[in-house]
Amino acid sequence: MRFLFNLFAVFFILVSCTKFGKNMTIKGRVINPITGEGFPSAKLVLYRSTLDYPSGRKSVKEITTDANGYFEINK
Repeated sequence: MRFLFNLFAVFFILVSCTKFGKNMTIKGRVINPITGEGFPSAKLVLYRSTLDYPSGRKSVKEITTDANGYFEINK
């Protein structure tokens, strides 16, 4: 009975996970380490590892932070 419960638990965990990392949301804030204030208009790039390019990475999405340094990347 315990084995059956563990099997169902593993199944539901695997089903609830995002398939191949397709849906991602990254939120955060870029701050100036000296003043502690948000850093506006900072360029952030989300990269993916790949062997197709000489650098070994591919740019997936680029964004800039808002006036208070906050950002949100949805992919």
